[in-house]
Amino acid sequence: MKDILRLGLILLLVTAVAGAALSVVNNITKPFIEYNKRKAKRDALTKVLSNVDSSKTIAVLPDTAKLDSSDILAIPVQLENQLYYEGYVFPDTTTQLKSGDIVIVPVKQQQQIYYKGFVFPDTTKTLNYAFEAKEIGYSDTIKTMVGIDTTGIIIGLMVLEQKETPGLGTKVADSSFLNPFLYRTWQDIILGKKEDGYIEAVTGATISSQTVANSIINGLKKLEENLGGFKEAKNE
Repeated sequence: MKDILRLGLILLLVTAVAGAALSVVNNITKPFIEYNKRKAKRDALTKVLSNVDSSKTIAVLPDTAKLDSSDILAIPVQLENQLYYEGYVFPDTTTQLKSGDIVIVPVKQQQQIYYKGFVFPDTTKTLNYAFEAKEIGYSDTIKTMVGIDTTGIIIGLMVLEQKETPGLGTKVADSSFLNPFLYRTWQDIILGKKEDGYIEAVTGATISSQTVANSIINGLKKLEENLGGFKEAKNE
């Protein structure tokens, strides 16, 4: 009986020590993980919005609970009938953004977060939009950052996260699969034979391929609904 109690006590102590150690490690690594996620999203926004000058692009993210040095803080200001943003490089609020700089701000509407790009400080002329598309694939959730112009045409995209089958489903992140999505509207996203003008699924990864396509289509439809429709494309 004593042996059983002693073993139980030892097991309890080991569990407590392991739990405490895990908590310490989590507290140490969590800020780094969050920072890397924010940085990855900023980089993705810059990449998918290919019609802006990347040297001036500034991403303001909704999940930046704690601002890091050199992060951009965009403060909305309502003056008479005009809404504009004063931008600063955190924590220096004395140096404002220059006119002509490009700002990407998050907008939350109808349970969707999307990003709106404009030339600072004019918030009335939108350059582009971006959003994160995500759905459950073959193995896990596939997340894709999608950039579009104001007419709803895809101008850039990249896979942010995926845990699909190595060598098969993971290929949905390759440019050979993603590039055919470019310059299409959601109505034009159809998987099929390349020679017929469709987007060809990754061989052996039909489910993963369709998941990416569906997530982008659904995201574009939701954004179009939230915006009240995309602008009509101008005929050159």
